[in-house]
Amino acid sequence: MTTRIAIQLLLLPVLALLLPLMFALAWIHEAVSDWAPRGSRPIGP
Repeated sequence: MTTRIAIQLLLLPVLALLLPLMFALAWIHEAVSDWAPRGSRPIGP
C-alpha cells in the first residue's frame, strides 16, 4: 500500500513537468512547420 502511494507521489512531479513540455514541443513543431516552405514537405502515401 505504501509503495503504491510512493509511486503516485513520484509520478506527480514528473507529469507536472512533462505535460507542459509536451504542449510546448507540439507548439514549437507547429510553428516550425508553418515557417517551412510548402515545397519541402515529402510526398507520402
